[in-house]
Amino acid sequence: MRSSDGSSMDESAWAQSIANESKNQVCTGIQSAIDMVQSPQNFESALLSALKHPNFRGLRRIATKRDPVTGGYSGIEENPTVLELPNVRQNFATLNKHKMSYEVWYRLKPESSRATTAGFLSVVKNNPDVTFIVDHFLEPQGAYRDDAGMWNDCKHVMAEYSKFPNVYAKLSGLMPGLGGGFHLRQDHQKPSAVELAEGRFGEMVGYALDVFGPNKCMFGSNFPVDRISASLGDLVACYWLVGKSKGLSESGLREVFSGSCRRAYKLDGK
Repeated sequence: MRSSDGSSMDESAWAQSIANESKNQVCTGIQSAIDMVQSPQNFESALLSALKHPNFRGLRRIATKRDPVTGGYSGIEENPTVLELPNVRQNFATLNKHKMSYEVWYRLKPESSRATTAGFLSVVKNNPDVTFIVDHFLEPQGAYRDDAGMWNDCKHVMAEYSKFPNVYAKLSGLMPGLGGGFHLRQDHQKPSAVELAEGRFGEMVGYALDVFGPNKCMFGSNFPVDRISASLGDLVACYWLVGKSKGLSESGLREVFSGSCRRAYKLDGK
């Protein structure tokens, strides 16, 4: 459900109604989508409408073109220069003014990741009051096979983002693009928590914990998307195993599974 301005405000209203009915036990924080390529005036108008929902916290992804079949908006992997558009830069400044959050997700690819990363790092630097959350380790394509050195690229990019105090990492995204092939297995052959923790995915979780620290890393289930690759229980246990292997205490694990998320999304109040 999207409004004519490319936003997901109808969905936000629906999510807010669920939060109200559950007395904030569900949908405590709401991330929406607003077309950031539109004029700054229209963008701020849409943002102010979103802010009428008490649990609204920010945005996820930049819309660059609309899919006529699904009605959805694609990301910026195909056109990283969109980050240089004056409207986009001004609209990020508006997010900064309102101290909102923004979730960064683009697929790391050999042909476009460097330009996209450089653009986003500039945006992050210029908007210190926006809380940026880097999702899914940026889904480095072929990282299990290390296609074109994508695992090393991923480590470099995550390290660059971690230098900024307003950037968090969301530990999530066991997706087919990583190249692990888990989605091709039968249900009874899905990876165990130990297999995940001892493989490339565990390395990804561990590296994020190393460079960001538990105070800026948060667990994300990415369900139901990740259901095709592993069970939720094994994913949760994988993060716990990696955390323990990194020497995290009970309080450190609590940060990963709760504290960091509550701070990043201001779930205890704006």
